[in-house]
Amino acid sequence: MERPRNDHSNREDLTGVPSNSNPEASTSHSTSQPLQDAQSVLSDAERLDHILQGIQGDARTVAASLDAMLKNIKWCLTCATEATKEHLQCYDDAAVSTHKTTSEAVEAARSLVASSKALQNEMEHLEPLAVHVRALRKMLEQLEAHADLVLR
Repeated sequence: MERPRNDHSNREDLTGVPSNSNPEASTSHSTSQPLQDAQSVLSDAERLDHILQGIQGDARTVAASLDAMLKNIKWCLTCATEATKEHLQCYDDAAVSTHKTTSEAVEAARSLVASSKALQNEMEHLEPLAVHVRALRKMLEQLEAHADLVLR
Protein backbone atom coordinates (compact mmCIF):
# COMPACT_ATOMS: atom_id res chain seq x y z
CA MET A 1 0.00 0.00 0.00
CA GLU A 2 1.26 3.42 -0.92
CA ARG A 3 1.70 6.22 1.55
CA PRO A 4 -1.06 8.84 1.40
CA ARG A 5 -0.17 12.26 0.12
CA ASN A 6 0.18 15.13 2.51
CA ASP A 7 -1.06 17.62 -0.04
CA HIS A 8 -4.83 17.35 -0.07
CA SER A 9 -5.39 20.14 -2.62
CA ASN A 10 -7.41 19.50 -5.70
CA ARG A 11 -4.69 19.04 -8.38
CA GLU A 12 -4.22 17.00 -11.56
CA ASP A 13 -1.67 14.27 -12.06
CA LEU A 14 0.07 13.48 -15.40
CA THR A 15 -2.99 11.80 -16.90
CA GLY A 16 -5.13 14.90 -16.51
CA VAL A 17 -7.39 13.31 -13.88
CA PRO A 18 -7.92 15.49 -10.77
CA SER A 19 -6.74 13.90 -7.56
CA ASN A 20 -9.13 13.65 -4.61
CA SER A 21 -8.52 15.23 -1.26
CA ASN A 22 -9.58 12.03 0.44
CA PRO A 23 -6.48 9.95 1.33
CA GLU A 24 -8.30 6.68 0.86
CA ALA A 25 -9.51 7.72 -2.54
CA SER A 26 -5.96 8.71 -3.32
CA THR A 27 -4.84 5.23 -2.44
CA SER A 28 -7.44 3.70 -4.74
CA HIS A 29 -6.37 6.22 -7.35
CA SER A 30 -2.78 5.11 -7.00
CA THR A 31 -3.67 1.50 -7.64
CA SER A 32 -5.58 2.48 -10.77
CA GLN A 33 -2.71 4.71 -11.96
CA PRO A 34 -0.94 1.96 -13.96
CA LEU A 35 -4.25 1.17 -15.63
CA GLN A 36 -4.76 4.82 -16.53
CA ASP A 37 -1.14 5.04 -17.73
CA ALA A 38 -1.73 2.02 -19.95
CA GLN A 39 -4.94 3.58 -21.26
CA SER A 40 -3.08 6.86 -21.85
CA VAL A 41 -0.35 5.04 -23.76
CA LEU A 42 -3.00 3.16 -25.71
CA SER A 43 -4.85 6.37 -26.54
CA ASP A 44 -1.53 7.95 -27.57
CA ALA A 45 -0.85 4.97 -29.82
CA GLU A 46 -4.36 5.25 -31.27
CA ARG A 47 -3.82 8.96 -31.94
CA LEU A 48 -0.46 8.24 -33.55
CA ASP A 49 -2.05 5.47 -35.61
CA HIS A 50 -4.81 7.86 -36.67
CA ILE A 51 -2.22 10.53 -37.58
CA LEU A 52 -0.15 7.99 -39.53
CA GLN A 53 -3.25 6.81 -41.40
CA GLY A 54 -4.01 10.43 -42.27
CA ILE A 55 -0.45 10.95 -43.50
CA GLN A 56 -0.64 7.72 -45.52
CA GLY A 57 -3.94 8.82 -47.05
CA ASP A 58 -2.45 12.20 -47.93
CA ALA A 59 0.62 10.46 -49.37
CA ARG A 60 -1.64 8.26 -51.53
CA THR A 61 -3.50 11.35 -52.72
CA VAL A 62 -0.26 13.14 -53.54
CA ALA A 63 1.07 10.02 -55.31
CA ALA A 64 -2.12 9.72 -57.36
CA SER A 65 -1.99 13.42 -58.26
CA LEU A 66 1.68 13.13 -59.16
CA ASP A 67 0.97 10.05 -61.26
CA ALA A 68 -1.85 11.86 -63.09
CA MET A 69 0.37 14.91 -63.59
CA LEU A 70 3.23 12.82 -64.97
CA LYS A 71 0.84 10.99 -67.31
CA ASN A 72 -0.43 14.37 -68.51
CA ILE A 73 3.13 15.61 -69.02
CA LYS A 74 3.95 12.40 -70.92
CA TRP A 75 0.89 12.90 -73.14
CA CYS A 76 1.82 16.58 -73.73
CA LEU A 77 5.39 15.64 -74.60
CA THR A 78 4.15 12.91 -76.94
CA CYS A 79 1.85 15.39 -78.68
CA ALA A 80 4.64 17.97 -78.90
CA THR A 81 6.99 15.35 -80.31
CA GLU A 82 4.44 14.30 -82.93
CA ALA A 83 3.81 17.94 -83.85
CA THR A 84 7.56 18.50 -84.14
CA LYS A 85 7.93 15.43 -86.35
CA GLU A 86 5.08 16.65 -88.57
CA HIS A 87 6.62 20.14 -88.70
CA LEU A 88 10.00 18.73 -89.66
CA GLN A 89 8.43 16.50 -92.33
CA CYS A 90 6.54 19.52 -93.71
CA TYR A 91 9.75 21.58 -93.65
CA ASP A 92 11.65 18.75 -95.38
CA ASP A 93 8.94 18.45 -98.05
CA ALA A 94 8.98 22.21 -98.60
CA ALA A 95 12.79 22.27 -98.80
CA VAL A 96 12.85 19.39 -101.31
CA SER A 97 10.10 21.01 -103.38
CA THR A 98 11.84 24.40 -103.26
CA HIS A 99 15.14 22.79 -104.24
CA LYS A 100 13.52 20.97 -107.17
CA THR A 101 11.69 24.09 -108.36
CA THR A 102 14.79 26.25 -107.96
CA SER A 103 16.90 23.74 -109.87
CA GLU A 104 14.33 23.69 -112.68
CA ALA A 105 14.21 27.51 -112.71
CA VAL A 106 18.01 27.74 -112.83
CA GLU A 107 18.09 25.21 -115.70
CA ALA A 108 15.39 27.19 -117.56
CA ALA A 109 17.34 30.42 -117.01
CA ARG A 110 20.51 28.79 -118.33
CA SER A 111 18.62 27.56 -121.37
CA LEU A 112 17.20 31.06 -121.94
CA VAL A 113 20.66 32.62 -121.66
CA ALA A 114 22.06 30.05 -124.09
CA SER A 115 19.21 30.70 -126.54
CA SER A 116 19.70 34.45 -126.20
CA LYS A 117 23.44 34.11 -126.94
CA ALA A 118 22.71 31.91 -129.96
CA LEU A 119 20.17 34.46 -131.22
CA GLN A 120 22.64 37.27 -130.65
CA ASN A 121 25.30 35.36 -132.64
CA GLU A 122 22.81 34.84 -135.50
CA MET A 123 21.76 38.46 -135.38
CA GLU A 124 25.39 39.62 -135.75
CA HIS A 125 25.53 37.86 -139.15
CA LEU A 126 22.22 39.39 -140.15
CA GLU A 127 23.25 42.99 -139.46
CA PRO A 128 24.85 43.56 -142.90
CA LEU A 129 21.81 41.91 -144.48
CA ALA A 130 19.49 44.16 -142.44
CA VAL A 131 21.42 47.24 -143.65
CA HIS A 132 21.08 46.01 -147.24
CA VAL A 133 17.29 45.31 -146.74
CA ARG A 134 16.78 48.83 -145.34
CA ALA A 135 18.58 50.31 -148.30
CA LEU A 136 16.44 48.25 -150.71
CA ARG A 137 13.28 49.34 -148.92
CA LYS A 138 14.30 52.97 -149.17
CA MET A 139 14.96 52.54 -152.88
CA LEU A 140 11.59 50.78 -153.31
CA GLU A 141 9.81 53.66 -151.61
CA GLN A 142 11.59 56.11 -153.89
CA LEU A 143 10.61 54.02 -156.92
CA GLU A 144 6.95 53.93 -155.82
CA ALA A 145 6.98 57.68 -155.25
CA HIS A 146 8.49 58.23 -158.72
CA ALA A 147 6.00 55.80 -160.29
CA ASP A 148 3.10 57.66 -158.67
CA LEU A 149 4.34 60.90 -160.26
CA VAL A 150 4.65 59.33 -163.69
CA LEU A 151 1.28 57.58 -163.62
CA ARG A 152 -0.69 60.56 -162.65
